[in-house]
Amino acid sequence: MSLKSVGEEIFELGVRDNGIGLPSNFDIARPRSMGMDLVRRLAKQLHADLDVTGADGTRFRLRFKASQADGATK
Repeated sequence: MSLKSVGEEIFELGVRDNGIGLPSNFDIARPRSMGMDLVRRLAKQLHADLDVTGADGTRFRLRFKASQADGATK
C-alpha cells in the first residue's frame, strides 16, 4: 500500500497484490464481493478517480484532492 502526493493538493492511494489478477469479465461497477463494494464506496466518498488493473496481480489506484477528502470525514 502506498499514499503519495502527485501534485498540488492531489494524492494517490495505491494497493496491489501479486495474486492471479481479475477475471476477464470483471466490472467494478457491479461488485460481487464486500471488498470490491468497499473500494467503490471509498472512491465515491473521496470523490476519487478509481483505476483498477488485473494483469499480473490486482492494482487499485485512487486519486483525489485533499480538499475533497477533508469533506468526506465530516
